[in-house]
Amino acid sequence: MDTYTEHVLTAIIERDGAWYIGYCPEIAGTNGQGKTLIECRESLCKSAKRIMAARRHAAMQRMSENAIFEAIDFSIIESTDLVRRL
Repeated sequence: MDTYTEHVLTAIIERDGAWYIGYCPEIAGTNGQGKTLIECRESLCKSAKRIMAARRHAAMQRMSENAIFEAIDFSIIESTDLVRRL
């Protein structure tokens, strides 16, 4: 059965010459790039999905037979003063 999970992450994107470079501080190793802001966001989303899937798979390979595997849901509310737009 396929499941749908929505994730909201922080994207930090900076202009570097002709490119946009971005990362998600919540997931170490997640980064993206593109010649447009849209391309950078798409690249960043693909990177986050790949890393999360790989880490989930690795964790499932290590868990014992009696381990509990479940989803958790939580929210983090932060000040909108921290949000900046390019």
